[in-house]
Amino acid sequence: MSRHQIFALSAETPTQLASKLQVWLAGENLLQESGAACRLAICAQDSEELEVLIRQAQTALERGGQIDSPQIFLNTKPVGKIAWLFPGQGSQALGMLMSLRAVWPAFARELEALDRRCIEKFGHSVLDWITAEDNPANAAYLQDTRQAQPALGLVETALAKVWKASGLHADFYAGHSYGEIPALAAAGAFDDDTLLQLSHLRGQLLGEAGDLTPGGMLAARSDVKTLTPLLAALTHQIYVANDNAPKQVILAGSHEALGEAATLLQSAGISTVPLKTACAFHSPLMAPVVSRWQEVLTSIKPAPFTPGQVYANATAYSYSGLPEETRELLTRQITAPVQWRAEIEALHAAGCRVFIEIGSGRVLTDLVGKILGKRPHVRLASDPGKQPAEMALASLFAQLYSLGCNLDLGAFQPVAITKIHAIMTSAPTQPTAPETGFFEANQQAVCAFFQQQQHIVQALEGQNDSALFGELVRANQVIMQDFLATQQAALQLPGGVQIPASARATPFAPAANSTRASAEGWIISQLAEMTGLPAARIGRRTQFESELGIDSITLVELWVQLVERYPGLQSSSDQVSSITCIDDILARIDQATAAPATKPGAPAQGSIEHWLLNEISMLTGLPVDRLNRDTLFEADLGIDSITMVELWIKLVEEFPQFGEHTDGASKVKNVADVLKLVGADTPPQAAMSASKLNEHPASDWLARIRADLVTRIAQETGVDPAKITGQSHFTNDLGLDVFTRERIFEEEIGRNPKLAFAGRELLNVSNLDELSKL
Repeated sequence: MSRHQIFALSAETPTQLASKLQVWLAGENLLQESGAACRLAICAQDSEELEVLIRQAQTALERGGQIDSPQIFLNTKPVGKIAWLFPGQGSQALGMLMSLRAVWPAFARELEALDRRCIEKFGHSVLDWITAEDNPANAAYLQDTRQAQPALGLVETALAKVWKASGLHADFYAGHSYGEIPALAAAGAFDDDTLLQLSHLRGQLLGEAGDLTPGGMLAARSDVKTLTPLLAALTHQIYVANDNAPKQVILAGSHEALGEAATLLQSAGISTVPLKTACAFHSPLMAPVVSRWQEVLTSIKPAPFTPGQVYANATAYSYSGLPEETRELLTRQITAPVQWRAEIEALHAAGCRVFIEIGSGRVLTDLVGKILGKRPHVRLASDPGKQPAEMALASLFAQLYSLGCNLDLGAFQPVAITKIHAIMTSAPTQPTAPETGFFEANQQAVCAFFQQQQHIVQALEGQNDSALFGELVRANQVIMQDFLATQQAALQLPGGVQIPASARATPFAPAANSTRASAEGWIISQLAEMTGLPAARIGRRTQFESELGIDSITLVELWVQLVERYPGLQSSSDQVSSITCIDDILARIDQATAAPATKPGAPAQGSIEHWLLNEISMLTGLPVDRLNRDTLFEADLGIDSITMVELWIKLVEEFPQFGEHTDGASKVKNVADVLKLVGADTPPQAAMSASKLNEHPASDWLARIRADLVTRIAQETGVDPAKITGQSHFTNDLGLDVFTRERIFEEEIGRNPKLAFAGRELLNVSNLDELSKL
């Protein structure tokens, strides 16, 4: 039995649910019936937590509000039909779904039973490939088509079987590329032995095709309609292999033709990234193995299955269920493009509203979100990723129950609450001596910093003394470096060691430049959205594939977006396959954004102006295209003298040669003045577009943040911005759950770092007016 509990209850109305919860809290057991449309599921680690969550749910139901908790799932009406989605090659990874195997005994049994069949049929264990030591050689071996497809077949078939045994049904099945075979098996077209045989032979044949007809694949951030005329000159050389999403098309062809295609598309402003693949899948270059694949399909006997259940890559229509058509469509699929975008649209049109990925990673889960956007749907991944597997599995069971699935919840049976417990919050423990010393050291440094600022600013009042301004800059640099060094020293000490009174002797490592910092924050936010993990759990060295389950296609999409933000990265696009973590990306951003080496001490004016405008954008929250070199720091943007000091310090850290101009920095009023001061005031070749700033009173920092949040909330919810007031309740009026709010606030902190001081309290505000209380 799982250590986690699921409390599941249904009723005809939310009011009836609230009444039943009260009965449970009074100590009476209830029959947890699942037939009614209004369903509640609560996932907890123990009975005490369960009681707290039940009370929270009851209160929300009685007040008619939504429930903001990642452990409480409520659905008040039928959701719609369910589709199982099976990922294809690219989703394989060492250790895939092994965390699920460790906490789901039924899944482990299915995996091991299927693997025994592999040993009997092929003389080797496929599971051994998956559980091999995580190193480059083993990763490369599993990535090869010959191993990847049997491995995917093993885990996806085992997962499908255990979901079925748990009571999860499917109205539809679809698979991406290779995934169409386990999708057909799940629908009943193939038995286990046939599935394993097809996976083995398809992998062998396609691996051989890569040797017979060398080729590759190229990801383009565009759509087929746009790409077709641009690539007209390469007809019969370049082919659409995957139409994955509105802005994700995969092209296939010879290496030479792909190079020409990349040049054509980049000249048209379309980002492209080469994929690390063995050959040009889903294109005519696979023709040499088609006849042999057809022979394989002729030798098997697909079973007939329910018409309309399985959707085909080659047509985006459903199979008829007849064996002859099954063979024919699987034969065509080898050289035909995967029409994934059209498949998902067809499924949605057929009434599918719940999409569950049956396999490793969450590639298809993310693609569904990109295709359907804000249209009604729920998308779920079976893979826990980096989340604790047992909790993730329990939460998935709970959410599926709330969506109308009649699952076997026996492994998560809650312990009855026999009496009402007083709900108390434990007082925080007394800090240890090292912790106390750490906070005292920080407090002293911060107090010294603000006292020094106050004294010097008072001395500057009514004066325009460049020497004093320079002294302010230098004093701030020394104090803040001392503060950061103190933190660094304290955090590196082992537990129980007394914090030194001073850390001045600790070597100080300068903070990463602003471009790198903003890029890191953006990348982490994107990865958090892709994986469902909290941003705090994603670090610079977190491995994309082995730790986050990010496959090559998803990495390419992330890279394409990065190239749009940092065009200088385009020259590194051929290195995407070697990128394994955020640090690798940041190193390439450093190279791409580095100041030119020619004329030391005099970087190009464009790079300085671009840097300044980006920094100001982050300080104010205004888009770069609404700023220009003549925008006044104080009058237009509300940047006061202290903030200007901080900006100048960053400028000198980024361009040390400008430190000699610090004495004149107090006189600058705008970017043009800065450029003139440092001798870089030559008009740029292409001036950045600008617009008036009077739409947002920039002198009010909080007002700018509110304006940003209104825009983001409107984008997220579809609510007219004019109808979003300071009193609009995030949950009750705007329908923003806690996860969406967290994501919006994280994005805002990326633009306005000062907002981070509010910490987790941001998630406790219920409307925009409450921001001022923080």
